[in-house]
Amino acid sequence: MSTPLKLPISGAELQKTVFRMLLAALPDLHIRTEDRLADGGKIVYRNVVTGTHQGTYLGVEPTGKKIIVDTAAQMRQFGIIP
Repeated sequence: MSTPLKLPISGAELQKTVFRMLLAALPDLHIRTEDRLADGGKIVYRNVVTGTHQGTYLGVEPTGKKIIVDTAAQMRQFGIIP
């Protein structure tokens, strides 16, 4: 997992930390996979992320507003491509 956050951790611990932060800010967080494409050793996901901003996130105080983010995340399958 990669993130623009400057955290001194990686791997599963990074993923857990990021999701803890997201859930603290967006307690009704929902991630829905819209598309999944595979080509060789790569998998590309297009996700729609929704939630209500109810907690501080990256210094931004709660707004109570609903968010919708359509995003694509690219991952490499473990062990297929170095």
